[in-house]
Amino acid sequence: MRRDKDDASRPQPQLTTPTIRTASDPQFRYSVRSALRATLLLALLGSSSTSLAVEPPELMRGFGRTQLILSTSTSGCTLIDAYVAQNRAQRAQGLMHVKSMGSHEGMLFLYPRETVISMWMKNTYIPLDMLFADSQGIIVHLHAGAIPHDTTVISSAKPAALVLELNAGSIASFGIKVGDTLSLPENDN
Repeated sequence: MRRDKDDASRPQPQLTTPTIRTASDPQFRYSVRSALRATLLLALLGSSSTSLAVEPPELMRGFGRTQLILSTSTSGCTLIDAYVAQNRAQRAQGLMHVKSMGSHEGMLFLYPRETVISMWMKNTYIPLDMLFADSQGIIVHLHAGAIPHDTTVISSAKPAALVLELNAGSIASFGIKVGDTLSLPENDN
């Protein structure tokens, strides 16, 4: 690069080392949360194929909702809108009697501690895939294609703290594998 005499008298720009933020940095969590909300809004506005309506909706009255990120090594990140079953009565009801669910919608079962979790499909009308994850959100067991109305017990192979139920075929279509992660939003309070 050629420098003229006049360049020496001009102030030179100051270069700074970029700040690398980690997941433990509150500013990082805020920016990721903002990006996720923007992504959700764009997905809702830009995709008519994404339905966010469990049918019949009155069955989900009283359930909380959350968005979570499913991170896979094969397909990257997928935003899931989930009903949350966080107490014993809600976990017992789950998706019973629900007739349909959107492709990026699910039911998230939260448990107070890690344990071997057992599920079944009694009174469940739609076939489901089940993702069992530990308290860190790491998927420890997968069950694809749970059969409607089947009372066969489906258990996690390892202790888990949460289960995400998605429409059957989601494990294959999203490329989900054991070791992939579910990220839950931080509590805004």
